[in-house]
Amino acid sequence: ATPAAAATPAEETAATPAAAAAPAEAPKAAAAPTTSALQGAALMAAVKKQVEYYLCDANICHDQFFHKKISENPDGWLNLELVVQCKKIQALGVQKVSTIVEALVGSHLETKTDDSASYVRRTTPLPTLVDRAQAKMEKKKATAHDGGVMMKIANVPEGMVWTTIRDALKEKVADKYAGSAKNPVLFVSSVNDDRECFFCMDVFEGDVAYYQEL
Repeated sequence: ATPAAAATPAEETAATPAAAAAPAEAPKAAAAPTTSALQGAALMAAVKKQVEYYLCDANICHDQFFHKKISENPDGWLNLELVVQCKKIQALGVQKVSTIVEALVGSHLETKTDDSASYVRRTTPLPTLVDRAQAKMEKKKATAHDGGVMMKIANVPEGMVWTTIRDALKEKVADKYAGSAKNPVLFVSSVNDDRECFFCMDVFEGDVAYYQEL
């Protein structure tokens, strides 16, 4: 029988919250290879990339656990004992805090070691914590209009067909879509028995107000 594919380790930061997925412009979380997959400089690079991801703006603004720990420290230091417990760090075969400190040499993150522990901190202000569910809702709200503007043409004169209305509307709004190769009319219905015709128009800045006053 063909063996099943290995399950991908779950995303996380420490023992509690899950790490946020990074957007395209943010650093990506390091992959979690087997313990023996990376050694030497390659291991150091992977550890550095993973820790920098944990503390980057795109992740830390959604990471309640690390955000809280950093906020609690007056100088913004995070105990690396918390980082070394992360599953992705352990999956790299890292068991000692000293390995993380070594990996972060040359990083934009700062580290320090005292008699009791080693720490890491950001060099830029901590971003505001954002609730993940709320952020998704706001994103959905912001992009819901991207599908187009729905509008209704009422009181269509007897005998007028939808193609006549479409052509007149395209001419009317042509200046709003100047320079665009796209057809501004995304959808148009036939004229119904109530002498109504429905359109879905491509978006532009201020389109809703414009069509309301049309």
